[in-house]
Amino acid sequence: MKAVLLAIASAVLLALLAVAANPAAAAPCDGESVPCAVGDVGPGGGTVFYAAPTRQSWGQYLESAPKGWSGKVRDPKKGWCTKGDVNVDKVALSSKALATGEGLGSGLTNSRLIVKACGKQTAAGLAMSYRGAGKSDWFLPSIKELQSLIANQGATTGLISDFYWSSSQYEFPTSAYGQDASSGESGYALKKLRAVVRPIRAF
Repeated sequence: MKAVLLAIASAVLLALLAVAANPAAAAPCDGESVPCAVGDVGPGGGTVFYAAPTRQSWGQYLESAPKGWSGKVRDPKKGWCTKGDVNVDKVALSSKALATGEGLGSGLTNSRLIVKACGKQTAAGLAMSYRGAGKSDWFLPSIKELQSLIANQGATTGLISDFYWSSSQYEFPTSAYGQDASSGESGYALKKLRAVVRPIRAF
């Protein structure tokens, strides 16, 4: 009997250690019945990187798609808007001015605007095509959402040392905002640049 009890206790201890070593194996939070914290697994199977103190018009939490979301080890690269942008000299004439936002909660609207104006073969189109955990509401983050993602990248695995696109257009329609995940510096680049894409979603 004593041996049986010891065996059960050992099995329970091993299970607890496994969960502690691999928190991603725990049940995901949903933000309603199970509140979320930064670092938790979200309902889309990604990692929660932002939690607002109270519910906002767009939701309360932001989660990033997990490492390998595209089927490859490294996050893929895509142009922001290449429709008609054949070369640098003609970008100013062909680029479309879009009324995108920069704040938290504006990434989804931004992404829809980009896809409508420039098509699905864009950074926003690629982000919106992701279907992690069966969710269809993934999008390219706004610059503020991207800054929050990169600031909390310790909780979000797989970001590479490169320039990531946001869905926020720069003040000139030829360019858009982005941020370097390594240095943390925000900047802008011509929309034709192939920069890194990581989808996020709000809930």
